[in-house]
Amino acid sequence: MAEKKIGTKTDIIKQASKLFASKGFESTTFADVAKKCGISQPAIYNHFNNKMDLLKGCVLEAWRVSGEYIDGKVEVDLPADEKLRLNILANLEWFHTDRFHANSDVALYYFANSDKELRRLYDDIVAKAIARIRSIIIQGERETFWKVQDADYLARIIHSLLVGEIYKVLYSKAEENVEVTAERLWLVVKGLLVGAK
Repeated sequence: MAEKKIGTKTDIIKQASKLFASKGFESTTFADVAKKCGISQPAIYNHFNNKMDLLKGCVLEAWRVSGEYIDGKVEVDLPADEKLRLNILANLEWFHTDRFHANSDVALYYFANSDKELRRLYDDIVAKAIARIRSIIIQGERETFWKVQDADYLARIIHSLLVGEIYKVLYSKAEENVEVTAERLWLVVKGLLVGAK
């Protein structure tokens, strides 16, 4: 029985993400992606100019999926302290459970300095993540959970701490529970916010 052809842009992104996760970005070729999709290699060029363009598509899809996951875990009308705690937990859970999308984000970080378009995408994603944290910090000030001097500065610190924990979740050999990691990080973040008064 012939393998079903899957050649839509979404299918190509899905298969490329899996290949990037299993073989690595450098080792994955358009020929590999085409074979996995059951299409010709030139058919990929209908959607992507080159491998960096395909990586960008994978990263945008990973960002969309992670945003949906996090938004589904963090209710809009929660108090700021609970919202920030759940945001931390949801980020760590997503990176722990959705490895093939998470690897696209890691690849973006790695290749951002070698490609201007990927650098702009990386900067945009980081800015949006920091803005999300900043908005929760400001909400917490309004709700009098904490009083901070510089919400932008604290949002960048919290984002950096979260990224560090995400990399530990992705690459640590130890099998620490994600909830335990999130709670430990939340205690540090809460100390930063309450200590900033």
